[in-house]
Amino acid sequence: MKPTVKILLASALLAAAPAAMFAQGTDPWYALTLPRTHTPQPTRAAITPGDLQTRLYLFSDDSMQGRRAGWEGNRKGTEWIAAEAKRIGLKPMGDNGTFFQTFQKKFQIRAFDTTKTLAVDGQPLRFWSDYIPRDPGRDPRSLEGVQTIWGGDFTDSTTVISDAAAAGKLVIIVSTVGFPGNPPHVPSRPVVASHFPSAAGVAVVALDDMSDSIRASYKGPSGFGSGPAAPNYIYISRAVAERILGQGFASLARGTAGKPITGGFAFNTSE
Repeated sequence: MKPTVKILLASALLAAAPAAMFAQGTDPWYALTLPRTHTPQPTRAAITPGDLQTRLYLFSDDSMQGRRAGWEGNRKGTEWIAAEAKRIGLKPMGDNGTFFQTFQKKFQIRAFDTTKTLAVDGQPLRFWSDYIPRDPGRDPRSLEGVQTIWGGDFTDSTTVISDAAAAGKLVIIVSTVGFPGNPPHVPSRPVVASHFPSAAGVAVVALDDMSDSIRASYKGPSGFGSGPAAPNYIYISRAVAERILGQGFASLARGTAGKPITGGFAFNTSE
């Protein structure tokens, strides 16, 4: 796929919206505590928090399908902003009197090859039911023969292990405290990844708490970039965690070694 990418030249229309949403406090998770839907209200000439909220909810609604470059949601989102810019009388400065500048960009899209999997004690784990991997956006680090380790409760600083202890290993963690906007026991992926940059990967015991719709959302293809290999990020079931660790983990001491992992991930790539 070689999609034509349109760059919107009048994006200032929504530039102030995130600031308005976070202005209610310094909590970085504040926006995730807001309602998922909002009944649109008539807008006025003056720029108000209410007007920005209406526009932001319209732009971020699930029907807009996200804004991933090269995908339908990107086109829908930019077309909507351009229509709003035209409606309020902004002067277009793009190609051929439009609000857009067009260029050709080659995007590569990839999805997990589900014929390649992980195994414990020589027994394969089942894609999507035993575990769900997340695409790290770059090539994932090797998991072949990697040692596993119990990392503790990520939301308890007295039990979670350090990055130094996790280096080169697959760290298994739980999250007893929820993160706003996430399913129960599912921590923030960026926060966890930033805590374990040296690990071969992180396995979060959270799969049992995910709805079918959440699981399905992780199955779609993704784009990726270049750069050094990144740690793997995986959601696993409680049964898989206990299989790897050889026992229930409620009373395990942090840093307890589990069984090694074999196998790894591969991708099917398209353009």
